[in-house]
Amino acid sequence: PGTIDCQVIYIDDKPAIDVITEFARNHISSSRDLSVRFNLALASFGFGTGDFTIGGRLFTSRNKLPKSPNISYTLNCNGKISKINREWKTFIKSSSYISPYIDGTTVGKAKLIYDAFIARFYILQDFGVVLISTEDVSDSDLKYRYISDMVFGFILLAKKGIEKIVLDLSNNYGGSVDIAHNINKILFPNIQSFPVDMKVNDISAQFIEGFSMISSLYNDLKNGYIQHYKTYISTRTNASFNSVKDFIGNNLYTRGDIQLKYTSKAFLNHTVLYGGSLELPTPPKFPWNEKDIIILTNGLCFSSCATITQRLAEINVPTVVVGGFPNKRFSFASTSGGYMVTTGYLQTYVKRLKNLNSSLVSSLTLSETLSLSFTIVEAYSVNHPNEVMDFSFRPADYQLYYDER
Repeated sequence: PGTIDCQVIYIDDKPAIDVITEFARNHISSSRDLSVRFNLALASFGFGTGDFTIGGRLFTSRNKLPKSPNISYTLNCNGKISKINREWKTFIKSSSYISPYIDGTTVGKAKLIYDAFIARFYILQDFGVVLISTEDVSDSDLKYRYISDMVFGFILLAKKGIEKIVLDLSNNYGGSVDIAHNINKILFPNIQSFPVDMKVNDISAQFIEGFSMISSLYNDLKNGYIQHYKTYISTRTNASFNSVKDFIGNNLYTRGDIQLKYTSKAFLNHTVLYGGSLELPTPPKFPWNEKDIIILTNGLCFSSCATITQRLAEINVPTVVVGGFPNKRFSFASTSGGYMVTTGYLQTYVKRLKNLNSSLVSSLTLSETLSLSFTIVEAYSVNHPNEVMDFSFRPADYQLYYDER
């Protein structure tokens, strides 16, 4: 029997909302905001890289073996109560499976006018809708094309006389921070990125100093080498750092009653990324300002996606979130502006950095089956310079619910 418009009222004979909330609280760690984790537990329709996808659904797609081999759902279908049981099944990838969402181009009544692969441009009635799915571009040579395509999409909207734009970044899990900043600069050319710094300790200092000794600057900056001091410009002087010592500085901050050392605060230096060879297109002056644009997410906007939305929010672009709990404001984005590396990434450069001491090299050598991830760069608010973005709670200005028409 069909279950369209049926309401799940119980899961395993317990109130459905309570069960999903408990799962989100105890088994999902992607955000500090429980409302965001609740949305992650549920399925949501999103735009992937080149096609539509089903995002979230962590409640029904488990990466840990459930305690019971099946799960029951009690449904209310127009007043008729029924109960169904579902067995947990191991997913086996099949080339014969075809998702009904792949290669889709329509979004309700919106008309697609341009496909930029990482984004799609639509017109709905008299306003534009821009779905931005990711900032993850694995091939640096394609970044020029993607940014150029984004510029062209906005040009089309402007030529068609579109006066209002919705930037939909739902189910966007991030990617390249410099791509995010370039997207912001398309709409607001004078906008500056979030200032950043990184913690300085016995390990990070050796890496920062080691990177500065690498003679082939192009080979190491073409992929956005985040730990080379020439990747940054000083927030104090708005110029490049004179030396690695100048970049490391002597900055002490108290965090959690502990005094820690951090590098000098800096902006990303886009002119040297990719060896200075990637001269991005200069967009025309568009007719929109911050009052003509709104940001829409379901809270599942992470990393560089958060860099886009939270930076635009700081210049008063309104934000709207969908879902969550009733009458409880929640975050429209999480974990903005930082930079995460893995031990596998570091292993790539251990042999090249001649200044590393042997004990450090030994401690960073892990089995190929193991990997550790950690954040090395943190971002600060522009409007509130001492506010670390990763630890700030920024609820959306407005909230919608999935069942609103």
